[in-house]
Amino acid sequence: MSDFVFSRGRFSLLLLTALLLIGSSSCTTVPSSAPEDEELPWRLRVFSGASGDEISLDEMFDRLSSADVVFVGETHLDEVTHRLELAIARGLKERRGDVVLSMEMFERDVQETVDNYLSGEIGEDQFLSEARPWNNYVTGYRPLIEWAKEVGAPVVAANVPGPLRRNLMMGGPDALDRLSGEERAGIAGELFPGTERYWQRFDRAVRGHGHAPAAGADRTLSTQNLWDNTMGESVALALEAHPGAVIIHYNGAFHTLEKDGTARQFILRRPDASVQSVHIMPTGDLVSARAKKGDRRADFIVAAEALSRGYQDGTLAVMAPRELRYRISSGKSEGAASLLIWLGAASSPPGDELVRLRAELGESVTIAVVEPLYPQIEEDLHLGGVWFWDHSFDGDIGTLSRGLARLRDTLLRQREIDPQRVLLAGEEDGAAVVVIVALGDEEWRQAIGFSPRGHERLSESGLPSPADDDTALEWGPGVGVVAPASSRDWWQKELAAWSGVGVPCQWRELPENPAEAGRARRSELASALGIPARGSSRAGGDPTILSTRTDSPLARQWARIAAARWQKEAPLGISSGGEAPVGAIELAVNGDGACWGASDFLDGEMMPMPANPFGGTVVVVVPEGLPPEVSEEWHRLETEDVTRKRSRFVGTRVAVSGSDRDLSAILDELRAENKSVVLVVPARFCADADEMRALKRASTGHDEGLRISWLPGLGGVLVRKAPMPGP
Repeated sequence: MSDFVFSRGRFSLLLLTALLLIGSSSCTTVPSSAPEDEELPWRLRVFSGASGDEISLDEMFDRLSSADVVFVGETHLDEVTHRLELAIARGLKERRGDVVLSMEMFERDVQETVDNYLSGEIGEDQFLSEARPWNNYVTGYRPLIEWAKEVGAPVVAANVPGPLRRNLMMGGPDALDRLSGEERAGIAGELFPGTERYWQRFDRAVRGHGHAPAAGADRTLSTQNLWDNTMGESVALALEAHPGAVIIHYNGAFHTLEKDGTARQFILRRPDASVQSVHIMPTGDLVSARAKKGDRRADFIVAAEALSRGYQDGTLAVMAPRELRYRISSGKSEGAASLLIWLGAASSPPGDELVRLRAELGESVTIAVVEPLYPQIEEDLHLGGVWFWDHSFDGDIGTLSRGLARLRDTLLRQREIDPQRVLLAGEEDGAAVVVIVALGDEEWRQAIGFSPRGHERLSESGLPSPADDDTALEWGPGVGVVAPASSRDWWQKELAAWSGVGVPCQWRELPENPAEAGRARRSELASALGIPARGSSRAGGDPTILSTRTDSPLARQWARIAAARWQKEAPLGISSGGEAPVGAIELAVNGDGACWGASDFLDGEMMPMPANPFGGTVVVVVPEGLPPEVSEEWHRLETEDVTRKRSRFVGTRVAVSGSDRDLSAILDELRAENKSVVLVVPARFCADADEMRALKRASTGHDEGLRISWLPGLGGVLVRKAPMPGP
């Protein structure tokens, strides 16, 4: 599903942007040249709101030409949207002859300046300095103004003056009565209240931003209502002043959605007038765009391909497609398989996640693990990632939402998947994405987020209008959040808000005990996927503890893989950091009672390999102070060049910390041999961040010309391949 179709989270965020964006007076001039529109139909898809059918751009123009007033709702920064707005003006000019443009983007007190520029009495520099154009004027509205100037079409500055609006906001309940006659002319003469549905939609859109007044408050004199009344009256006055012309009013989509707001304020003043409306939404997935029969948003719904955006927060942007990468393991089942699309914690390598989930869920499920949007080197130097950044949150969530929908549809086409057993799920940072995306797209019939982290922005996103009875959404089980008790209050309040607009949501407590939490996660996934829950063959009793001395995300992840793989042997729990509990199996290499040593790697199968198709060199860093016989065993990895047993393009070197063949010496040696690709891995189960940073510092000055990657230990390979060690 694209972000054009009515989707709960994305659509509300777009409305909120359209509702709240107010331009400033800064603007830069550029040479005048209206964009050519020959390719415009290829950048758009037009749908009838009544029937949901796709129609041509010319057919929309033909239908609009019969109206007295056309309301056009936009998102303010989209390039193709603005090109369509100009095309609408041109198309109606050809069909009707006389058109008048009415614009939210100019305010009543600059009407004379607008008129003087259109008539040629003043130049553009003076116009820009006096008319207070929005700061995306050049990329958004200049083509409309220049076209109006060229063809002699009037332009109505329709909005409440910004300085007056700010004074009213600060002046208290009697501020309107204290205005002078000239100031009062900047606002509609008669003020009608907004509808209850409009204010409910407004409150849902701005929740979390502190804009909504207390329930039951009189909003007649609110800024939003003054705005809608004034623009509605401006359109009515324009229709009266220009009989026979079609008035085209451009404003943010929220103001005229469902012909409410500004459109309704006009209709109250001119109930005899013929009104049509257009709702334009940019999308990054034009192919998937569609509308539903009986779409109340507008008479015509237009999906506009997102190519570039105008000035915002000091930047402009072009929209570039990007990959959303994933790894997949197909299920082995008779008939259609269940599908799990998984977003792990950002610090967890996707390959490890795939191994763990396969071990936990068995062979019948097809599992696709999505890689984070932004790769990132973690503190211990392994490659993790970031799902979204705070400064680009909306864009990142939009990218992920489109990508995940396309992934779901691609896998349903390419593989034998039961569409009724598709689950979107994730953990921690990935869980936050899962919940936000699923709440915004009813086609995710079921989704589960385990212990979401970074989800707080969800409370700032707008809520959609509840579906009407005749267009109710066919939700499946809905969205579930499984999290520790400490987050109960926040999630129950948030999910109650979404349940109130028709999204099935529920919160379930995740046990604090790690072993119980693991079983709960497996049970939730199995139930949602319609498969039997996998458990230990040895029921009851205290679990065997797997212990790692390193308390890091990667150490815990590798321990979880071990627990998943070995679960059939015994109930397993995990302990990380500090001394191993009595009777625990310590996941260790080289230490006292270690599970593994150098001999486990001599056949080459357990050795990690560089992620490079042309090979490279694996450097195993052995700690100083090992007994001579243990150290000699590690050196056999180099003398036997064990990685050559798997690939003739990959060599092995062994460095010993604190010796004359430490990491820096080995790197110098490789440079002298014109080697370029190096993977450095300490001979540990999992090293901590301090140890990895020390190795990194040791490489400084010896790494020129080398492409070095880092793996914090050998545990990831061991827990994938090795059998369960004894306690």
